[in-house]
Amino acid sequence: MDLLTWQLAALLSLLVILLTPFYSLISTGNKRIPKKNLPPQAAGGWPLIGHLRLLSGPELPHIILSDLADKYGPIFSIRLGVHSALIVSSWETAKECFTTNDMIFCDRPRTTAIKHMSYDFAMFGMGKYGPYWRELRKVSVQKLLSNRKIETLGHLYISEIRALMRSLYNSCTDNGDGKAPPPLEMRKFLEDLTLKVMVRELRGIS
Repeated sequence: MDLLTWQLAALLSLLVILLTPFYSLISTGNKRIPKKNLPPQAAGGWPLIGHLRLLSGPELPHIILSDLADKYGPIFSIRLGVHSALIVSSWETAKECFTTNDMIFCDRPRTTAIKHMSYDFAMFGMGKYGPYWRELRKVSVQKLLSNRKIETLGHLYISEIRALMRSLYNSCTDNGDGKAPPPLEMRKFLEDLTLKVMVRELRGIS
C-alpha cells in the first residue's frame, strides 16, 4: 500500500511538472490578447481546470452562476479548463447578443470530438455556420417546421400526447393497496414521446 501511494504521488508530481510549462504558454498567449472591453472574470479559478471546481460543488450550477452574477454583474466570464465562457444573466444583454451581435455568437466550437460525431460537421445541430448550414436551416424551416407541416401532422401529436396522458394517469392512480403512488420520472415519459413521434413521422404512420 505504501508503494502504491508513493507511485501515485510520483505520478501526480510528474504530471504537474509536465503540465506547468503548457499552462504557462497558454497564460502567456492569453496575456497578449488585448484586454479592452472584456467582461470581468470571476475569481477563484484554478490553473488548468479554471472554475470547474466551483460548478462541481454541492449546489446546482445555475444557483452558483446566479450568486456570481449578483457579485460581478449581468455579464462576466469564467474559465472552463483553458477555455473562457461568457455568462449572461439579464434579458437585455441576452437580447443584444442574439439580435445586434448575433453574427458573433452564431458559430459553434470546432473540436475534434464534434467533428467525428457530426461526420465532419455535416449534422445540422453541430454544423459550422456558413452557406451549407443556412441552406439546411432553410429546408428545415420550410419542409419540417412550417405551419402547414405542423397542421398536417397535428393528429399524430395529439394521438401520442393522449397516450402519454393515459400512461401518466395509470401510473398515478391508486393500486388498491392504500399506498400513495411513487414519484414519476418525467424524463422517461418525454423521451418515449419524442421517440414515438419521430418514428411515426419517419415511417409515415398516421
